[in-house]
Amino acid sequence: YLNNSAPRTMAVLKPLKVTIKNLASDRQLAIEVPIHPQDASRGTRTVHFSNTIYIERDDFLIDPPKKFFRLKPQGRVRLRYAFVITCEEVIRDNDGTIVELICTYDPATAKGKAPSDGKKVKGIIHWLSQQDSQPAEIRIYDRLLRTASWDKDDDSPLNPQSLEVIADALVTRGLTPEVCYQFERLGYFGLDKDSAADSIVINRVAALRDTWARITLESL
Repeated sequence: YLNNSAPRTMAVLKPLKVTIKNLASDRQLAIEVPIHPQDASRGTRTVHFSNTIYIERDDFLIDPPKKFFRLKPQGRVRLRYAFVITCEEVIRDNDGTIVELICTYDPATAKGKAPSDGKKVKGIIHWLSQQDSQPAEIRIYDRLLRTASWDKDDDSPLNPQSLEVIADALVTRGLTPEVCYQFERLGYFGLDKDSAADSIVINRVAALRDTWARITLESL
C-alpha cells in the first residue's frame, strides 16, 4: 500500500558535506524529478543542484571493499536524478574525522547520460542540496522484542535497538503532516505530532526491507 501511495522525496540521516568546486556558489540547477516513479500522472517536483550538497556518510569510504559502488577517493558515483560526481579531495578536522568532500560534477551526465569518456558508473546515491534541506530529528522505530514471539523464560526480552534517535538529520523542506513519504533508499516516514515549524520530528513508519524476516530465516 505504501509503495503505491507514498510520494517520493529524499532525506539524509547522517549528512556528509560535499562541495562541488566546478559550480559557482551563487548558481543553482533546477531538476524536475517524479513525485512517484511508477505513476507519471502524479507529476513532478523541483530539486536544486548547487555548490553545496549532502550525502549519507555511509555512502563514502576511504578504503572500500571491491564491490563498493558508491563514492571513494578519486572515484565516481551518480547522484539520483542528477549528475555524476568525482571525489577530488577529502577534508578532515583536527581529530581526523572526515567533514567534507571536494568534488567535481560532469554537466554532460544530466538525465542519466553516460560520462563523456564512456566509462560506466554503477553506483547511484541519494542527496540533498543545502537550499532544499532543513534539519530534523528522525526516530527509527524497530521491533519492541528481540524475538518474533514472547518467551516467558527470557529475562531480557526487550530489543535494545527498538528506538534510534538521529538528532542532526536533513530532510526536504515543506513536508506535509498528513502525508506518509518514502525517503528514497531509507523507508517510509511521517511527521510526528511533536513537530513544530522550527523543530521537525519525523518517525519511520516502515522500512523498505524487513530485516527481521531475514534474521529469522538465517537463524533456522
